[in-house]
Amino acid sequence: DEHRDRAAEVQKLTDEMIAKIDEALASKEEEIMQV
Repeated sequence: DEHRDRAAEVQKLTDEMIAKIDEALASKEEEIMQV
């Protein structure tokens, strides 16, 4: 089903974005901790 494929694609992109944001937040927290 095309709709389901598109939804899975969006979910994958969303997961990737969340992973990037989590990474960015984690490195920011490390910077803050070092101060």
